[in-house]
Amino acid sequence: MAWLRTFFYCILLCVTTATVLAEGKDSLPSGVPSLPPEENKIIPNRTQEKGEEETSIIHYDQNREIRQGTLNALELSGYFRTRFSYFRDGHLRTYIPALKRGTSMMMPNLSLLSIPADGAASDDQEKTDQNPPQNSFFGNMRLRVNPTINVSEMVRIKGTIDVFDNLVLGSTPSYLMAGSPSPSTPVSFMSMSQNAPMGGINSWQGAISVKRAWAEADFAIGELRFGRMPMHFGLGILYNAGNDITSDYGDQVDGISFTTRFFDHFVTPSYHLAYTGPAARGGGLIDANNFPSFYLPVEAGQRYPLESGDITHVFSLVFERKESDFIAAKKKEEGRVSFNYGILASYRRQFLDSQAYAFNNVNLNVQKDIVKRDSHVGLGSLWAELSYGAFHIEAEAAGIFGKYQIGEKNTDLLANADGAVLKRNVWLLQGGLALESRYGFLNDRLQVGLNGGIASWQNGPGFGLREGVNNNPKPGEGDGRKLSNDSRFKTNFRFNPAYNVDLLLYREVLGGISGTFYIKPHVAYFFSRNFGVRGDVIAAMAPDKSNTTGNSNWLGIEADASSFLRTDNGFYFQLSYGILFPLKGLNHRAGGDVNTQQLNIFGDAKIAQTVQAFLGVTF
Repeated sequence: MAWLRTFFYCILLCVTTATVLAEGKDSLPSGVPSLPPEENKIIPNRTQEKGEEETSIIHYDQNREIRQGTLNALELSGYFRTRFSYFRDGHLRTYIPALKRGTSMMMPNLSLLSIPADGAASDDQEKTDQNPPQNSFFGNMRLRVNPTINVSEMVRIKGTIDVFDNLVLGSTPSYLMAGSPSPSTPVSFMSMSQNAPMGGINSWQGAISVKRAWAEADFAIGELRFGRMPMHFGLGILYNAGNDITSDYGDQVDGISFTTRFFDHFVTPSYHLAYTGPAARGGGLIDANNFPSFYLPVEAGQRYPLESGDITHVFSLVFERKESDFIAAKKKEEGRVSFNYGILASYRRQFLDSQAYAFNNVNLNVQKDIVKRDSHVGLGSLWAELSYGAFHIEAEAAGIFGKYQIGEKNTDLLANADGAVLKRNVWLLQGGLALESRYGFLNDRLQVGLNGGIASWQNGPGFGLREGVNNNPKPGEGDGRKLSNDSRFKTNFRFNPAYNVDLLLYREVLGGISGTFYIKPHVAYFFSRNFGVRGDVIAAMAPDKSNTTGNSNWLGIEADASSFLRTDNGFYFQLSYGILFPLKGLNHRAGGDVNTQQLNIFGDAKIAQTVQAFLGVTF
């Protein structure tokens, strides 16, 4: 079979490459599987060589070592990555051009949209020609820089800066100038160079994206943080910072936190602002009848929100026990149990909702759009991990409970899809659970394990991963709003998108984990500390079949295989192959707006495959 040959070639390429590259350093980049314990030793601090400069301003320390007696004013860490991906039938060959939808989040090539709207075959075509296999190939890149400015030994400023953040290779060619073909390069295939990405001109975002900036100050009783900073807890199904080299998402919050130690535990109270509506400066001296059309959004100086009542205030408390890597490694060598755990409790409150972003300005009619939201919502998460010898198990259970109001007036974007106004409270009762485990044999070189997860669901079409795409979904449609006109409860829980479990089903076809249950056995073998292979099988089902397009509980079975390789100079390479066998839940269902002819051509989901090559450098 073609996919078996592809898989064999992928593994053969990895093994061949491994024989010509040298072995690497002991520290792994984020996202690389854990190494066998005998290889994962703690690196002793390197003594400073005679004659080395002690006044270095920029210091690249690849082993993350600490030099006694020196303080580097600027430290840089991060990674550069480039990915090449090939997908075959990622849209499952279920996209119906006449209806402009399918059962996969992935779109087919645009050429498929030229098929006649009724899906009928011409005289010289077979019926299968109306739904041919689709091949998609692309690449993207990202340079992530994490600078640290050491003001003193106790005070520092940190940040996260992305350059070419997931920039699609070839997407800003010299052929295009401000969205139109360049007069000097009238044909796209003769584009000889690439232009810098410019947001709103030749790209949806600029070349440089500053994701985070925050300060840290150490005191005798704890550490203070403030600014826009990363947020992560447990496995990451609720809050996930997305710091892995393979991550596409990540959470950051605006606020202040303080961490102190209480016996063997860390306690972190925090406050942050999750949402602020339109902000500006000036306007108080202008005719109130013209407000806010003539306030001054671009005036220099400190801006303030036009409505303070729409600010979402978030108060959180984290209590956890987390051993250092040194202590965990020491306990493992001594054959002792290592047990860590934590709890996150968070409360968020919003009284009014302006239903707009702070970026909206001049023509925004704030008085019309403001509605009463009166939200009181609590978020919680329990996390624990246990390690003993070659056995490791880790789990996180997260939940959301609370209420908010909708339907105060017909301008409420959360009001009923049919335009009727029904003022009511909506109660949130959502939860999810994820588990990861492994056990090592042959000095931990061979590792086997079982992962799994479940996210709560809600009756009705779609899983609620993208509620904004359809305000009133019908049975058989892929996704949409999960709150019916008469419902007072929302029970579907969505895992954080930065928590990845596969290559195809959840990551690309469904676009996330919500309203489903999955199990994932896996096996990995490490030939050395620099080269290993891994295989995963994941089976997924939907407890409520009304969420699926095919009106069936069974979604699909996916098999993934990957191999990674790294060297002592920070280079990292990974090659992955995935194949998805879709089941009835990913088909089109009979009836509704899908006619018999369309059902015959596009009704059954076809096998999807992917091959992905990942090259990276960590520093």
